Amino acid sequence: TVRIGERLNGSLSCDSPVNTTDVQYSYDQWSFQAEAGQLVNLSMTSEEFDTFLAVGQLRDGRFAEIANNDDRGDGTLNSMLRFLPAEGGEYVIRARSYAPAQWGSYELRIEPTPPATAPTEIATSSVSWVQQGEIASDAAQNYVDFEFEAARGKSYSVRAISNGFAPIVDVGLLQRDGSLTAVDFYGSTERASASAEFSAPRRARYILRVTAPVLSGGTFNLIVSEVRQ
Repeated sequence: TVRIGERLNGSLSCDSPVNTTDVQYSYDQWSFQAEAGQLVNLSMTSEEFDTFLAVGQLRDGRFAEIANNDDRGDGTLNSMLRFLPAEGGEYVIRARSYAPAQWGSYELRIEPTPPATAPTEIATSSVSWVQQGEIASDAAQNYVDFEFEAARGKSYSVRAISNGFAPIVDVGLLQRDGSLTAVDFYGSTERASASAEFSAPRRARYILRVTAPVLSGGTFNLIVSEVRQ
């Protein structure tokens, strides 16, 4: 069992369990509890083999995969995925090798949605807002937060545009302690990563988060538009 917010070290060997229904890969299996709509970032790194990360649930004793990732896109053979549970309960991480007879040590991280960090306030003075930002590829965090006060009963479209990286846009409702309640986190719906939409049932503060994939970054424009009904 592993908890959200924990890092752990594991090892695959010739004695590890082996999947026999498809590719005969070695794996470790870790379970964790998650709430519905709780965005979780999973990552698996190793210097000794090609990693493959999957998350799912046990159904009738069998692993039912929900999402997976092979290479996270930074030129390595490491894996990372964003997982947004549709319902609360126990989920299973399968930390595995990409191919048969690949063994070695690895690190597994399971991280919660980071709280809002020094968000830049977006002034609400018109029906469309453009905010510039930058994420350095070597920065300590790979996201930038913007605080937006939405008007009651209004709907909004949020887009991030960059020539330097492929942005990911998330929208969260800001809580007093800085934590975010999911409104439109990428991974919850089949939408483009760089755009999101949301409606405000009441006047409230929202966090519009722009994230850069691993080891990428650059300047971007965040465009917020009121959706006319």
